[in-house]
Amino acid sequence: MTLRIACLSGGGSRGAWQAGALRYLASREGAQYDAAHGISVGSLNAVGLCQHADSRVAAEVIEARWYSLRGTGDVLRSRGPWLSAIAAESLYTVDPLRARLTDWAGPRAVKPCVAWAVETMSGALGRYDLAALSLDKRVEALLASSSYPLAMPPVGTMRDGGLRSLFPLVECLAEYPDADVIDVLVCSPLDGPELQVREYKPGEELMRCVELLSFGVALNSLNEAKVAWLERKLRGERVPAVRIYAPSEMPTPDPMAFDKSAIEAAIRQGFDDAARGPWQEWR
Repeated sequence: MTLRIACLSGGGSRGAWQAGALRYLASREGAQYDAAHGISVGSLNAVGLCQHADSRVAAEVIEARWYSLRGTGDVLRSRGPWLSAIAAESLYTVDPLRARLTDWAGPRAVKPCVAWAVETMSGALGRYDLAALSLDKRVEALLASSSYPLAMPPVGTMRDGGLRSLFPLVECLAEYPDADVIDVLVCSPLDGPELQVREYKPGEELMRCVELLSFGVALNSLNEAKVAWLERKLRGERVPAVRIYAPSEMPTPDPMAFDKSAIEAAIRQGFDDAARGPWQEWR
């Protein structure tokens, strides 16, 4: 029996791409996942993946949840003027997201499911075993893993796990030494934002900076994991096949915008990109 783990990256609204990719892998390749680890929006998709014994059913549920979004207001609510937002520590309130997570995270996971966040004072990654938590604590853990600085409020001293690691592959390698396959689904292209050139308006410079910073974090996550994987292989230890899936182009222009048409297009793109095969594979 194949032990297969899903490792899901952050990326805001680009998590819709993961939904399409997961549906392809589960429905067309027959992938059945035994556990899922996620960071930021990846943790939200991980919850859905672990709520059903059959990954095909789980992938359909995840996709339906993304299709149900009608716009950004279903996830975030603007606080209004910049000064009041800065005083409140974030540009948005997460009340709509909290209500949606209370619904989405309601069914308890039937498989190991882990969300990762960053403790801002120490910089250490914090681990949440979602299957062992009450519903209220599951929702708080998912909000902590997704709380992007400036845009969303912190949960205590916990922030978006993507500040340290875009995807928890190093942690998956350590936790599942007997895994046969680890599928890594990254929500943004790994060929570099400098290759994803588009015309930016003056007010979009901040978004461009975020993309560049996120790409740097992604490369660091990838390099750390490859070193850990190669060290085990050189010691003659068993290593899993690692299959890394990434978008052919940026799925949505703004990770904090949940435009319905962009979400639907990202889901379709995820399905098509997964059908083309992994961006990179380690064996």
